[in-house]
Amino acid sequence: MNNIASSVDVSAQAQQRKMEKLFSKVFIVGGAGTAIASLFDSNSGLFTPWDNFCTPITSALYFISGLLIYFRPQWITLAVLLSLIPSAIYQQGVLYMVMHHPSAASYYSAASSGSFFPLIYVVLFIVLPKGAAKLSWIHCAGFYLQFLLNHFWFSDSQSVEGEHLLVEVMMSHPVYIVALSYIIRLRERLHATQQEAHQNKEEFLAMLSHEIRNLLQTMVGAIDLLNLKLKDATERRNIVRLQNAASQLQIYLQDINELTRLEDPALSVKKSPFNLTQLLHDMRDEWLPQAENQGLQFTLQLPATHTGAAWMMNTDEARLRQIISNLISNALKYTQAGSVTLAARVDSEMPHSVTITVSDTGIGMDEKYLDKIFKPYVRLENAKQSRAEGSGLGLSIVQRLVSSIGGTMRVESQLNVGSRFQITVLGIV
Repeated sequence: MNNIASSVDVSAQAQQRKMEKLFSKVFIVGGAGTAIASLFDSNSGLFTPWDNFCTPITSALYFISGLLIYFRPQWITLAVLLSLIPSAIYQQGVLYMVMHHPSAASYYSAASSGSFFPLIYVVLFIVLPKGAAKLSWIHCAGFYLQFLLNHFWFSDSQSVEGEHLLVEVMMSHPVYIVALSYIIRLRERLHATQQEAHQNKEEFLAMLSHEIRNLLQTMVGAIDLLNLKLKDATERRNIVRLQNAASQLQIYLQDINELTRLEDPALSVKKSPFNLTQLLHDMRDEWLPQAENQGLQFTLQLPATHTGAAWMMNTDEARLRQIISNLISNALKYTQAGSVTLAARVDSEMPHSVTITVSDTGIGMDEKYLDKIFKPYVRLENAKQSRAEGSGLGLSIVQRLVSSIGGTMRVESQLNVGSRFQITVLGIV
């Protein structure tokens, strides 16, 4: 089969976990790198007494913070502060050594660590966007306090070069803080604008759907009355067409409302533990009658190693159920003969994830169309020729649902042979 993978954007929760893993690696590598570099610098005589005292402590704290974030991601704020507070104190001490104990070692210490000073602010604004500005200004105030103390009480012992370096730090660091604060403010404004725009769109569609639904109910009622009165076979066939058209219009409205709801930036995932094995059997029982009415085989396939013990999962059950239902419905819609199969397996290399597959022997599609099928309102030519009704929103909704629970999606298809949709979701417990 011609293969193509369509990776779905991860949800906010998955993005958070990705950031946690990144910080974990950065802190672990940073701790190890700092320790190794300090050995070389110490042996080369480029360490001040302050470096000898602080560097082993900060290296160890970086490493510990990385491990904390990896094993306890919910402690990321505590872990970051555990590293950044000693780092901030170390920076103040480095400048003090340059001011009052100028030497090749102190200048080297300031030069080698100075380029990393602004990273404290960057990390704070990423992990603590609400309190980052306040903590950053407190840290920056330490430089100004040191300048005042040096100017009024320790002016005799300070070096001119050290004073110039401190002044440069005092001038540059507020710029970093203001710039990062402005970026965060813009981000918050953009998020608020997106939410407002989505709300306006949702309200408009809700009003429009309400009006259309009222008219549709009137039409359906009138069609039902006609159906009771008309006896002629030709007239009844026309009534059936009207009923089918009204039902399809209701489905279109539901799809549009669902797509709009999934575009909401404030949409949250409701995780809860549930029996995945039971859910899969429920899906089979729910769709088997329709498959049999179409003359199709519909089977559920579980691994031979799955002896009947329940697969317990912790994710949004309602959304996962909706994803599977939409994929099965889509497979039945475009399969005129043959079979539809629902399958699931847990990968031994990724024991906390499950891969669910819906495959069919339907009309399939050409490889060149596979990058278009997830776009809203898109229907392929061979789909139109099959006379299957649809709004072109089904797979777009599925993609957004998979994204919302942090999953990935893959589709394989061959024209006139069939299609296979595969989703992988974390959450097996």
